[in-house]
Amino acid sequence: MQKNKIFLKIQKNQYWRIKSASKKNDKFYALLFLGPSLLLLILFIFYPMLKTIYLSLFLTNGNGQNTVFVGLENYVSLLTSSTYLASLGSTFVYVIGVSVLTIFFRSFTSKYSQQKR
Repeated sequence: MQKNKIFLKIQKNQYWRIKSASKKNDKFYALLFLGPSLLLLILFIFYPMLKTIYLSLFLTNGNGQNTVFVGLENYVSLLTSSTYLASLGSTFVYVIGVSVLTIFFRSFTSKYSQQKR
């Protein structure tokens, strides 16, 4: 019984030491470890996404250069296009079909793989 009390006391003191030592430079270490990943996230995800949205507001010539600002007109023409809506419907049917078949197949294989031989 006495050994358990000593063990618990040591565990509490060690936890207290670790916690108090980590409070000193939390902001520095947060920037040190998160900085490079945030920089890469901004560089390769957010910047291209925002640049794409910006470029979608313009008409382009054959060389891909911006020529005329049209605003949301490109989106309106996309959402009213019968070809786009047909492809969107096909994609929806594909996603639902693959999801249902995957769930069924996994349930089937899980059920029969857990049976005793």
